[in-house]
Amino acid sequence: MIELTSALGWALSSLIVVACSAIFYSTLLFFARRKVNPEVLKRHHDVAGFAFSVIGILYSVLLGFVVVNAQNRYDSLLQTVNEEADCLGCLYRDSGLFSPPERDGIRGAIVDYIKYATDEEWSALSRARKIPSLRKSATKDLWSQIYSVMPTTEKENIWYAEAIKKMNEFATARLKRQLNFNQHISPMMWALLLVGAAITIGFIFFFSMDSLYAHMLLIATLSGYINFLLFLIYCLDHIFNGPLGLKPETLLDLLNVFKIWTQ
Repeated sequence: MIELTSALGWALSSLIVVACSAIFYSTLLFFARRKVNPEVLKRHHDVAGFAFSVIGILYSVLLGFVVVNAQNRYDSLLQTVNEEADCLGCLYRDSGLFSPPERDGIRGAIVDYIKYATDEEWSALSRARKIPSLRKSATKDLWSQIYSVMPTTEKENIWYAEAIKKMNEFATARLKRQLNFNQHISPMMWALLLVGAAITIGFIFFFSMDSLYAHMLLIATLSGYINFLLFLIYCLDHIFNGPLGLKPETLLDLLNVFKIWTQ
């Protein structure tokens, strides 16, 4: 499913989800109204209304909490990717203070890492697979270049200490991205969300309106909105794949920035 929604894009995928849910529940209501006398349902509106308000509030709180939590995790990992790129940019810029061989070695290792991360590593992340085993330590060359620097002045010592600090921040950001790419909302939470959606929408069947089409429009709107939110949670939960999957655009933009800096 995630591959299909990725190919369709978030707008078209959302439209399909909303339309299918609206058509399904409105059609179900149409046939249900033909089997049940509306006057029978109206006699129980008070009890059904009270139960619906309680369940609706509980489910809305749960749904809102999960949406916010999924969005925060998505934003946090996006910030992590930006921090990874920011550290690489600072290292590339700061290496200009060192000798030409040391500078060129560090900058070449940074460019090689970005090409590896965007071509191989990100492709594995988007397919929800483990990082390619051929390059378990993709930062090894970069660390080697940093270690090979031999500061000769006090100024170089200060910049070298800053470079080590940026390398540690870069390694932390990269590790956080790798460890979080395959974490998802628990199956128990998904079961609670789906069952809650079915119960909340199902309560509309216990009410009756004089106009059947108005009743169908009401349930179509409610079901479409709830399923749209569930689809949003699903997309945010798949951070590196799906319609909202993070792309390595920040890292790729760095290569263009490097070209400007070296002109």
